[in-house]
Parts: sequence; C-alpha cells; structure tokens
Amino acid sequence: MKKGDPFEPVHKINGKKCPCVVLDQEHPDYKIARTLCRLNSILIDLNSAEDCLKILIKSDKKTQVCSIIQQSLYTHAVVAYCKCFISSKQGLKKINIDNKFLDIHKELLNTRHEYVAHAGNSQEFQIKPYVWLNPNLNDKKIIGISCISLSTISPDKEKSEKFLKLVDSIKKEILERKQKTEIALEKYLLNEYSIDYFYKISNKKSS
Repeated sequence: MKKGDPFEPVHKINGKKCPCVVLDQEHPDYKIARTLCRLNSILIDLNSAEDCLKILIKSDKKTQVCSIIQQSLYTHAVVAYCKCFISSKQGLKKINIDNKFLDIHKELLNTRHEYVAHAGNSQEFQIKPYVWLNPNLNDKKIIGISCISLSTISPDKEKSEKFLKLVDSIKKEILERKQKTEIALEKYLLNEYSIDYFYKISNKKSS
C-alpha cells in the first residue's frame, strides 16, 4: 500500500499503531481469506437492510413525501438483503433460513427479481391499460385510453418487523461463521508461517 492510502487500515493498542499485512491472491491462504471477505460483505448488506427497516418501522406515513421515503427505504432493504443470495456470493455454504421465515424470504426474492431489478408487472407493481367509453349511450365511442399503475411495495409495520427478525436471524448465523473462519485463518497462518515472517513483510509494506 502507498502511504496515505485511504483504504489503509489503522489499528492501535495503547496508542501504538499495529503493523499490518494484507492477504492477497499471492498467498496460498487466500481462499480462506476470500471466504472471510464474502462473509463480511454479507454482514454489510444485512446491516444496511437492518438500518433501513428500523427507520421504516418508526416512521409515520402522513404525507406523500413520507410515503416516497418509506418506499425508498423498503426498496433499499430488499436490494441489500437479496444481495446476500446472488451469484457473487457463490462458494459460501448455503445460508440457512428458518422455516417460519421462508414465506417472507421467498416474497422478498420475488420482489427483487420481478419489481426492483426488472421492469414489468409483478405482485407488488402492476400497470393496466384502460379504455374509457362515453357514458352517453346515444353516442357510443371511445373517449380515451390510459394506463393506471398500482404499487404495494411499501409494506405495513407488521411485515417490516417480520423482515427485520429474518435479517437478525441470518446475521447471527453469519457472525458465527465469520468468527469460525477468522479462527481457522489464524490457525492456518501460524502453522504455515512464523510470526517473524509477518512482522518482516509488514515492515516492508510500511516502508
């Protein structure tokens, strides 16, 4: 890393900066490190969804602006949650979903696939064309054609609370897996390398 790199991590103990080593693809242990990165990525997405849902549950839909904000919060929560199950997270052990949350889990994935990620009709958003006729039966004719949209993407409080409980249950599993992966990575590193090796390459990186 270059000096002043904004991505450079800083960790201190008793006011002293800890030496740091970045594990990259050159290390044979990168597979374990990559798994750890993927788990952290899932936690970031789950935390983002959790933050949106907590705000959403506390908010009141009193104006059109509030309604738009609520819909935006819920849409972001759906996107962040569903990112945990898309192809970029392949290689990880399947995330377990409690049976009591399977219905809302499937509904969220469907919302993401059909409404958020793709245009067109879905359960949450529908557009229908209407043909308007002259009410005067003595002058029968079409007086207009229009489309009317109906969106139910913004959920009620009960649904949001269930969504939040689902997120919390998955976070617990991911945190446990993250901790086990960190332990496995540390064990592997200390078996393969001496502690002096890490101090040596950390000094080279920082110089």
